Amino acid sequence: MKKQISRSKLKTPRGEAIGIGRIHFSGTSKFEQSLPEMPFIVIKKEDGAFVSTCIQLRVDGYGKTVDEARVDMADNIWSFLNMNFNDERSKNRCWLNILDLCKVDRESSLLWDKYHAVQLSLAEMGIGTDIGQRKRFSHGFTADYFYFSKQTEKTA
Repeated sequence: MKKQISRSKLKTPRGEAIGIGRIHFSGTSKFEQSLPEMPFIVIKKEDGAFVSTCIQLRVDGYGKTVDEARVDMADNIWSFLNMNFNDERSKNRCWLNILDLCKVDRESSLLWDKYHAVQLSLAEMGIGTDIGQRKRFSHGFTADYFYFSKQTEKTA
C-alpha cells in the first residue's frame, strides 16, 4: 500500500515535524507538584537545528541535536514551573496560569495538527506511540519520545 501521510503534511512555518513525545513531571523534594503528561513536538529547522516545543505550556527548547533541544525544553519547563508555583506574584494563580496556557489558539492548533500527523504517520509505518524511548531528565522529568529515524537527528 502506498504511504498516505507524506512528509509535506509535516511542514510547519518553523520547519518539518520529525518527532513527538510526552513529558511528565512528578514532584520531588524541591518541587511538590505533580503535573499530567504534556505532549511535545520536535521540529527540524531549515538550518538543521532543532526546536522542541511543549504544546500545552508553549515552552521551547533549542539545540543542534534532538536531544539538546529536548533537554533545553525540559530545563525551560522546570524554570517556568518553579517560577509559576513559587514566585509570590504568581503562586496564588499558578494552576489558572497553566490552564490559560493550555487553551487552544491558532499556533497551538497548528502544533496539535502536526503532532497528530506525526503520530498517525508513525502508526502508518507500524510504529506504536504508547511506549517510546524513555529519558529521565534532571528536576524529576521523564519523557517518552518517538521519531521517524536517526537520519532526522543529523544536523545539516
